[in-house]
Amino acid sequence: MNRQLEELKRKNEEELNALREENQQMRAQIEQNPPQREESRSNEEGGDSTGRDESRAQTTTNQTEARLRAARRHPFVDGIMEEELPARWKGLTMSQYDGTTDLEEHVDVFTTQARLYTSDDAILCRVFPTSLKGPAPNWFTRLPPDFIDCFDTLATRFGIQFVTSKPHHLTSLALVNIRQEKGESLREFME
Repeated sequence: MNRQLEELKRKNEEELNALREENQQMRAQIEQNPPQREESRSNEEGGDSTGRDESRAQTTTNQTEARLRAARRHPFVDGIMEEELPARWKGLTMSQYDGTTDLEEHVDVFTTQARLYTSDDAILCRVFPTSLKGPAPNWFTRLPPDFIDCFDTLATRFGIQFVTSKPHHLTSLALVNIRQEKGESLREFME
């Protein structure tokens, strides 16, 4: 009896492994050759079972495409998201960027801390979004696919987007134009 149970378990595991392998092959095939959307109005209007089968197949195709789009919510070229983090990787101990502080300082602190663990450009790209909060992650997730190919590109695009957060240093010329308004106390003016 135990031998029969063991034999059944082994057969079930073999079948399960075969199904998993077939599933992986199908996913790879879908990623390489996305299904084309075709609408067959003639079959649907005819009312035969072929139209229903094609409709079911189309629904399955649409669901598969939606899952693939959801899985690909990053702007990186192929290969960046597949890069493994180093085994000794720890989370970065820095404040997240929310669009209101100095962006160059944020990039400098990020690269300094991240380079303690790796100098791999792909890993820097993968980890950078974790240092964002507020409107910054929204900007990041709206970048088009295959838009970022290296960390320099990411840092440049980040800088372009949040350039208004860059602190402007006051010069003596700016001080010349400051005037105390009528009714403004000296203390308020000095502040």
